[in-house]
This record gives sequence, structure tokens and C-alpha cells, in this order.
Amino acid sequence: MIAFFIENWGTVLVSLFVLAAIALIIRKMIKDRNNKGCNCGCSGCSMFDMCGKH
Repeated sequence: MIAFFIENWGTVLVSLFVLAAIALIIRKMIKDRNNKGCNCGCSGCSMFDMCGKH
């Protein structure tokens, strides 16, 4: 098992970075969905009447 990681450390490292990037993207998407807002500012928002932020 150790030999595999030694021989393929570059691939393993790149794979870890890609997985971390995907995890961060998914986390941001979930966080944005839970905010339930358009994040464009209350003054120009089409959902101004339904928003609880103002």
C-alpha cells in the first residue's frame, strides 16, 4: 500500500485537491440554497415582499 502511494503521489495529490474543490463547491451551493435569497441587495430584489432580511 505504501509503495502505491510512493509511486503515484502526484496523482493522489491532484485527486485530493480536486475532491477538496468539489467539496467546497457543494458546501457553497448548500449554504446559498439555505440562505433563500438572491444575494443581489434588497433594493433591487424581485422577492422583496417575501424576504425576511429587510
